Amino acid sequence: MSQSLSTRTSQGLTPSQDYDSEFCGRIPVQYINSTQAYGFLLVLSVDTLSVLQVSDTSRHLGGRKPTELLERRLEELLPSHQYDVIRDKVKAGLPPRFTTPLSLQLDDTELRFMVQWHTTNQYLLTEWVPTSLTRASASQGFPSLQQEAQTLQQAETFEALAQETVEMVRTLAGFDKVMLYQFDPKWNGVVIAETKAEGMASYLGLRFPASDVPRQSRELYRTNPYRFIPDRTYTPARLLPLLNPITQSFTDLSQCNLRGVAPVHIEYLGNMGVTASLSLPIRVNEKLWGLISCHHRTALQPDADLLSSLEVASTLVALRISALEKETHLQQQLSQHQHRVLMLERFYNGDSLESCLFEQSPNVLELLGLSGASLVVRNEIVNQGTTPSVQQIKALVTWLRRYHPKASFFSQSLAQEDEIGEGMYEVASGLVALPLLSSSEAYFLGYRAELVQSIDWGGNPNEAINFEANSKAYHPRHSFELWKETVRFTSTPWQDEERQLAMQLQVMMQQKIQGQ
Repeated sequence: MSQSLSTRTSQGLTPSQDYDSEFCGRIPVQYINSTQAYGFLLVLSVDTLSVLQVSDTSRHLGGRKPTELLERRLEELLPSHQYDVIRDKVKAGLPPRFTTPLSLQLDDTELRFMVQWHTTNQYLLTEWVPTSLTRASASQGFPSLQQEAQTLQQAETFEALAQETVEMVRTLAGFDKVMLYQFDPKWNGVVIAETKAEGMASYLGLRFPASDVPRQSRELYRTNPYRFIPDRTYTPARLLPLLNPITQSFTDLSQCNLRGVAPVHIEYLGNMGVTASLSLPIRVNEKLWGLISCHHRTALQPDADLLSSLEVASTLVALRISALEKETHLQQQLSQHQHRVLMLERFYNGDSLESCLFEQSPNVLELLGLSGASLVVRNEIVNQGTTPSVQQIKALVTWLRRYHPKASFFSQSLAQEDEIGEGMYEVASGLVALPLLSSSEAYFLGYRAELVQSIDWGGNPNEAINFEANSKAYHPRHSFELWKETVRFTSTPWQDEERQLAMQLQVMMQQKIQGQ
């Protein structure tokens, strides 16, 4: 089995800065108070089903003013048989994201829509998309999805699954470009698979700063099945009245597909040469793992059936990722158990501590991925592999006694955490320190040498957000060309399995040294 995808894409690739912008993360995108143009929004009273707010657009209302709908009851606007069904469902409790076809009756005109309902404690959000704007695709989409799903389930490696995912989505939806975008531990995104039409720029292998998908947007992806922007050149429609009559504040549009798009993101898409976009979240074990990102050079019509198919597809991808990660984790656990049993045999057959750690194969350096190690017991130091000087080791022990006297300590970049690491970063950028005696007179120190890293960014991450001079106005970067960053003073990161094995070895070493 290949290495886990999360390990493969993040190991040895740790950006030197945190690009998760506090500024972007504070922007309340759910309170944008406007909608996109491919439908309109009605905010309804839960008790009376009367219209509290409406999108300011007459495009889908046969030229009528949207304000004509304000304060009218839904009973006046729907055929009686449709209203009776909706009234009963609201009383019984609507299921999440309930969707149904409805007809608005305005004077002598009947307008047909697909309507999605979202419930809150205080009001109902209803999104109305004209059926004339949708294409019936279920007859084609779902059989194709079933075939593609079988291929997904047969993918035996993360690499194969990633590529199959983007090709499947592009086959189903026909976008000019589809990418699988995985978040790293700092919420930067890496394009790990891609398929594209000729003439589209390739972003494969590039990393994009966390500010491109800021905290507020990531939170919305945790609960929403997709984010669809069929035409970034749309004219926003504000909500009327401006404030929600019940809350006396902007209406929370977190659940709405029609939610307006922040101007900075519209500009961002324009800088990429993209008119239509679709993002499907990949949620693995209830955590946001990544996105399936789709780009198209021209506007697209909304397609409810297709979007439903893609929602199912993203769920299937997440399930397969979870299954492969569990399989990899089980293999790692089995290997860890075998190593633990092997070390237990050594520790309890009478061998010295030095012999248990360094003289038998596999030794502790191999087990923990170390370039060197030191066993420090009182004033004696036993080294193995490439280590700092004796003077540096003594200074490091003094520092540990002061700042980390009892707890185990792991660092991927000791030089960035304290000046104690600045003189030894070439051999000890990474450090694991395990106290072996309560008196802090004994330590096991494991070192990882510096790994000089080169990270390929999609544009300069330091220019991801650009403020106008003497203004609060800001803009996204214009270029997404390759920008290389060289990262120094870091080692490969400590994986969870390595940390667990180190802690198990610590217990064995403590028992061994106390028994000597």
